[in-house]
Amino acid sequence: MAALPTTVSTNTANIATNTSNINGHLADPNPHGSLQWKGEWTQADHVINDTVRDGAWLMVANKSTDTRPAPQENGDPFNLHEGTLASQSPTVKQVIIGQSYTFTEGAWIKGYKIDVVAGNHYRIFSIKDPSGSAELNEVISFTADSSGTKVFGVDSLIVPSGTEFYFGAIINEPDPAPTTFNGDWFYIIPNNTQVPLDGQIVHANKAIDELWISKSDDLLVDRSAELATLTIGDIISTPFTDWAIQSISDEGDYIKFGVSPALQGSQGIHTFTFESVSATPITYGRDDNYWSGSPYVGSVEGIYSETGIDNLVTNDHAYAIDIEVQRATISPDWDLLAYSNIGGGGAENLQSQAVENDYYARHGWAFYGDSAYTSGSPLTINNARVKVTIDGLHASTDKASLPAETTDLWDSSTNKIIPCGLNDCYDIRLQFKATDGAGLALYDVELDIGGGIGIILERTKRVDKGAGVTVREFLASGLFVKSTFLANGGEFYIDTTDTGDSVDIWDISLFIRRSFRGK
Repeated sequence: MAALPTTVSTNTANIATNTSNINGHLADPNPHGSLQWKGEWTQADHVINDTVRDGAWLMVANKSTDTRPAPQENGDPFNLHEGTLASQSPTVKQVIIGQSYTFTEGAWIKGYKIDVVAGNHYRIFSIKDPSGSAELNEVISFTADSSGTKVFGVDSLIVPSGTEFYFGAIINEPDPAPTTFNGDWFYIIPNNTQVPLDGQIVHANKAIDELWISKSDDLLVDRSAELATLTIGDIISTPFTDWAIQSISDEGDYIKFGVSPALQGSQGIHTFTFESVSATPITYGRDDNYWSGSPYVGSVEGIYSETGIDNLVTNDHAYAIDIEVQRATISPDWDLLAYSNIGGGGAENLQSQAVENDYYARHGWAFYGDSAYTSGSPLTINNARVKVTIDGLHASTDKASLPAETTDLWDSSTNKIIPCGLNDCYDIRLQFKATDGAGLALYDVELDIGGGIGIILERTKRVDKGAGVTVREFLASGLFVKSTFLANGGEFYIDTTDTGDSVDIWDISLFIRRSFRGK
């Protein structure tokens, strides 16, 4: 970002340099010599190597000083664009507008605003390091219920010097009568990209902004002609999310679709609906040739595309979305050792206001209770191998803490565990009550993943309290996921064929926790 309009006595280069060297400080606990811990900062004279905590900031003095260590806000927050926007209305399926920001000094981001038109749908996004890794993140998605300016606040984010990111919006007007077709595909979430088999859609952890869709659906029906009708701006809808197509690449037996948002759903067979929308006038605001005459020339540019997010181009226009920033006063007498929430790449932290942070995206748990089988109407296994079903409709079912990367860990329609990705680890506990009519019955509880592997977990249980007396049983274990488990899921069975016994089970429930996300 260019120098702010009013000169402030700061040393933002000092904070920027030290935020980039946090790892170096931690590797060498005494970069300044012998650090002298002084506790929480108070207004006093400090000498070189005095180390204090000032709020979230852990700082060390580089000279004798009586200044405050932590950066201090100076003045009021402000938006970078202060001009007048004129309406533009191209006839397209979607339009992408925004700004490219390069911070040449440290500052805070306090929020953002966007001018909206009632009825239009907006996907606010950021792209961290657009000249390098180009990490796309969706911040928020909404349909405007009224026209005007919408203002969003975020937690104050300190952004170091050298940060570059895009911040923008994908805008479309929902088609009231789109041309649609649908079909079932087996949706899988491997860690790495892989060519989909017939009937598969691959949505890899390492390419979450791409759907690799087989031209044959799950019934092996050729859908290539229908898929070929899709263009940028069309919609792919599922029970768990809607994606807007941003790029298309025909790879022969499958098509690679770039999509937004970069969010994954739950593995399994799902119905996918493809919507071909009509081009329509989409209104947005633009201030032509603004940035070259602003205080931020060379540091802020407009970004625009009508042909997908992969085709963004920069220009001199200001568009109807802008961040709110805050000046910072920073003493040159202190160096940073650590900060509890350093902004790093600004844009990435904006995303964290709308989605779970990385830990909660990767980890989580759910509890599924069955309402179908009760003590008065149990599941009977009489000299048979019977699949365990859990409908997830019992009041005890709790899915509030699922990993943010998925919408379910158990598919109640197929009665399978549905892992999120390859090399994941899970903790599971299957619980139920059981009785028999003879006073003693033996049975096996199994977890079967099919394919050439089959049963991966098996325990022999016994009902031995007496005829008709209830026993409480469970099967608990840790599991890891390889390709067969990922492709097929896992099914529980009760098997009494070895002994010919009969048992009744009910009050069935399953706890499952994702403890590790595969690499």
